[in-house]
Amino acid sequence: MSFPQQNVLFRIAAVFSVLTLAIFLLFSRKLFPVFSGLTAVSSRRAAPAMAAIFKQVNTASPFWALTVALIFAALTLICILYFFEHTPSPEIHYFGLFAFSFTFEAFRAALALQFLRLFSPFLLMIACRALIFFRFWALAALLAAGLFAAGFKPQRENSLLLPFTIVALIVACRIPLDIYSFNSALSPVLGFSRIFAVVELALALTACVSFFVGAYQRGIKEYAPAGAGVIMLAIGRNILQNADVLPMILLALAMLIGGLYLFCANVRKIYMWL
Repeated sequence: MSFPQQNVLFRIAAVFSVLTLAIFLLFSRKLFPVFSGLTAVSSRRAAPAMAAIFKQVNTASPFWALTVALIFAALTLICILYFFEHTPSPEIHYFGLFAFSFTFEAFRAALALQFLRLFSPFLLMIACRALIFFRFWALAALLAAGLFAAGFKPQRENSLLLPFTIVALIVACRIPLDIYSFNSALSPVLGFSRIFAVVELALALTACVSFFVGAYQRGIKEYAPAGAGVIMLAIGRNILQNADVLPMILLALAMLIGGLYLFCANVRKIYMWL
């Protein structure tokens, strides 16, 4: 993908993210009580480790977590356009795709829309599988950015993400799920959930290590803090996706902002000197 095409892609993604946020806020008055009601009758806690600390679920948390995810996607893409419009960085290209994936957390609202009879069960199934696809694909985009930082240079930039996209599509289509079984963060409960969590962790760690490899092998010290930013972003994203109490949302937001700063500030330093 050429540099002008990348900027056009980011503009389209930013507009799409802003429109998604606007539509969500437009329906928020109807969705908020449904979110709270569904969270109260969820089948399990989204983050069992947090259950020992926070005994009671805050039923409004999934709604606010989704709102934060949509705002983060829109603002991050706008910032990328502003600060990196003239910076031909493949790492930023893939990071932009990662940020754009937060927009598709809006599929979590499908359960509430189905409750309001605005969605059929078939559309709910598609939305659940699309949510799984974009969550997996987001980490694949971070991994692709890490591989570029480590020095891997394919002939075509987008060819690196194509295999991951195919794998994510297969996983999303084949993984077993019950559309009416959901956790306290209003995410679908997946079959083989522990295996899926291990795969996500492996992708995030590999992406982080790839940046440290780039710092060592290529002698570019800025890749090290950028790698720290990657792992902070992955952790913040996971916390936000499983937030069922308000402190988790605040923690996720802090991790996301910190990771965003470390990644973007250091990658920008690298390409300013090229």
